[in-house]
Amino acid sequence: MKKISNGLDCDVVYFLVPKTGSLENMRKKQAFKKANRLDKHAERHMNLEDQATSEYFQNENIDKLALQYLKEWSTDFWNDK
Repeated sequence: MKKISNGLDCDVVYFLVPKTGSLENMRKKQAFKKANRLDKHAERHMNLEDQATSEYFQNENIDKLALQYLKEWSTDFWNDK
């Protein structure tokens, strides 16, 4: 392929195309996934101490966490652990 591209005076370029439509959609999906996981972990422990919060509060918290993840985009953003 490189030989052909050189013969045509072209560059060979590889790229990835997100299945979800855009990188922004991928980021949002990952941010909400991480936020949901963190909130559920906290809720599990709060339930053990009989301090559960309402579903509304949980959803608001997940939204806030997801926005924070999107804003910061930390180095472990794509890690699922």
